[in-house]
Amino acid sequence: MLSSTSRSWNTANKKRETLWCRPRRPLHSSPSCISDGDNLLRNDSPGYDKAGKPEGDASSTISSAMHFNLTEVAKLQGRGSNRTNLFLVNDSEESWRRLDKKVNKYPIQRSFTGIGPGDPEFRKSILQAVESVVGPVHVECMSQRASSKGAYLSVTVGPVWIESCDQVIQIYGNLKEVSGIKWII
Repeated sequence: MLSSTSRSWNTANKKRETLWCRPRRPLHSSPSCISDGDNLLRNDSPGYDKAGKPEGDASSTISSAMHFNLTEVAKLQGRGSNRTNLFLVNDSEESWRRLDKKVNKYPIQRSFTGIGPGDPEFRKSILQAVESVVGPVHVECMSQRASSKGAYLSVTVGPVWIESCDQVIQIYGNLKEVSGIKWII
């Protein structure tokens, strides 16, 4: 029988094995998702013609190609999608309505964020843009955050109840009209 000191001596002198969670690759090699990139656009893929080019008009080509490629890369890496991806492209309002019809069931709660100059008038303008469509918004449903230097202000209104996709379009239209707005989320 070994004493506790001899056990600790034996474990201390054992050669430690390094276990790697992921296979190691040399620093100069490229990741597999890039080296397999030639296989991403296959001729039998839906939405692509026989030459492997996306079908459809120019406005949907970029977003559909990007969505398809990201999906294929995720599949190659063994990842499943557990979230909805939003691609900010200049598609028509009609294509947005089709997507919205598939994704959202109204009424829903939704928040709207505008980023712009760090003055109090900007905050009021964002609030008015949302309230003009949905009615009065409770004070607790509004938050703001200034940038580190105070030059910009992020104002979030919501969650507010939205009854239809027309209200969403109208609110975003109102937010585009706000003076000094830089980004709309």
